[in-house]
Order: sequence, then C-alpha cells, then structure tokens
Amino acid sequence: MPKTAHTDDADLVRSFHTGDLRLQQICYRQCRETFSRMFRDAGPFSPMLDELMHESFEILWIRMECGSITTTDSGVLVRHADGILEPIHDLTGSFFAGIVRNRFRAYCTRRSIRSPEHLEIAEVMLREIPTEENDEAAETQKSILVLEALNSLPPSCVEILTMFYNEHKSLGEILEARKENRSYNGLKTRKKKCLDNLKERIIKSFKAHGLTCP
Repeated sequence: MPKTAHTDDADLVRSFHTGDLRLQQICYRQCRETFSRMFRDAGPFSPMLDELMHESFEILWIRMECGSITTTDSGVLVRHADGILEPIHDLTGSFFAGIVRNRFRAYCTRRSIRSPEHLEIAEVMLREIPTEENDEAAETQKSILVLEALNSLPPSCVEILTMFYNEHKSLGEILEARKENRSYNGLKTRKKKCLDNLKERIIKSFKAHGLTCP
C-alpha cells in the first residue's frame, strides 16, 4: 500500500535530521519539479532561476533543520513567527511554491525591476485577475506577466502609476511634482491612458499564455 502524502512529507522532513541523502535528493527533485512548473514560461527571467531555486530550497532546508517545520504522528507542521502551528499538506508542492513566490518578490525588490515600489502596482492589477484557489503556479506566472507588462510601459507612465498607487499621492500632488503635466484634466487623462495601456498589455500577454484574463 503506497504511503500517504503526510507520511511521505514526514519522512522527507526527518531526512534532514537523520542525514538520509536518498530522501533529501527526493525532496530536492520534487521541489525542482514544482519550481519548473511555476516558471515554465518565464523566459525573460531565466537568468535568475537557478539562484531563485537555490534560495528557496535553502530556506526550506533551514526551516526543517532548525525545527520550525516539524513532524508529529498526524503529519507535518510549520511553526510561524507568532508561535502558531499549522499543518502542511503538500511540503514540496504548494508549501514550497509559497516560499518560491515570496523569494520571487524579494528578488524583484533586490534587483529593482525598475524599482521595488512597482510591485505595489502589480498587486493592484493582480487583485483584478481571477485565480483558481490554491493554484500557486498560475498565480506566480501571472505575477511575472504583470511585472513584465508594467516594465514595458513608457517611464512616464510607470512614474505616474507609482506615485498614484504606491506613494498614494493625489492627482493634485502628482501635478505639483511633475511640472511636465500642465493641467489636472490632462494628468487625469494621462493616468487613465497609462492604466488602460497596462491592462491591454496584460490581457494580450495572458491570452498568449492561455491564462484567464482580467
């Protein structure tokens, strides 16, 4: 009779305490498969994928070694910073995908994809995009495509959207800061065109990748 997912996960966690290299390699291979599914269409970001995979797996490894991910008779638990324990139902699948997603955001911040604050704009756009529940791979792929679309906009559009969505400036404040916008109505129109342009690029990109469009 095959082992349950819980038992398999518990064996994998224990292998990082017992030094079982075979199970550690299985753990890495399963994580690598999850990672590959998440970034199968991430061509523009491919140079950083090995670094991202390494960092994500290292975080999982450290958490298992230090005991914040632990085993019980009922399966695997993770201890959060506030001390609360939560069950892990898919260690090398959805749980590892969550680690990757967080590291991807940290990567964008660290490498300044234009600048860290643009992630805020991406979050605004992503909230308008339906995602199937617990589909980490699709969610991450959509994040990449939104960031890609954002970075393809003219610098003036990125600046206006950044000031509006991340810095939470009013159009009046943006008008004061950007002397090249000579009227309130002109800035309002420009901001709308920038946002519409971004949405069009996202929709086009999503359709090209067979994803649900906003």
